[in-house]
Amino acid sequence: MATEGAAGGRQEGRNWRDIVLVAAVVLAVASLVFNFILISTISNVTSTARQQILNRVDQLEQGEFTYNFPFNQPVPISITVPISQTFNLPLDFDFPIKLDNNLSLPNPLGGSIDLPLKIDTTIPFHQQFSLPIRTNLALSTTVAISATVPITVRGSDFKAVLEEFKQVLK
Repeated sequence: MATEGAAGGRQEGRNWRDIVLVAAVVLAVASLVFNFILISTISNVTSTARQQILNRVDQLEQGEFTYNFPFNQPVPISITVPISQTFNLPLDFDFPIKLDNNLSLPNPLGGSIDLPLKIDTTIPFHQQFSLPIRTNLALSTTVAISATVPITVRGSDFKAVLEEFKQVLK
């Protein structure tokens, strides 16, 4: 009887080991199936995402993008302008002198002597003067510039880069 009890206990212990072993195998197989489904789903998602990215790259190649860049900035301007110029000033005129007078000169013997003084002449003045001007004119100010600059980028301008990107994705 004692041998029957010992054999029955071994049998009972073996059943538990078999149950644990079967459960471990079932869990391992379930884990493998779950991993396979997960990898398959991830592969489908990445394939779809890659195709969507390739479609967007194709749209970029054929389209254009415009960004309105706002520019509001004071711009300081400081400049020195050298001035080196010679001006020629021609003076061309006649200076008339007309005088009709009597000149009274004292006489050492007494009295005065009246002399008629009559001048009717013209003095010509024909001269050219050079007037050199050598100076620096300094200008310093700040100009406030407020503008919106449109910047347009065409996909065709980056065709080589976009083609290379598509090759990396394929």
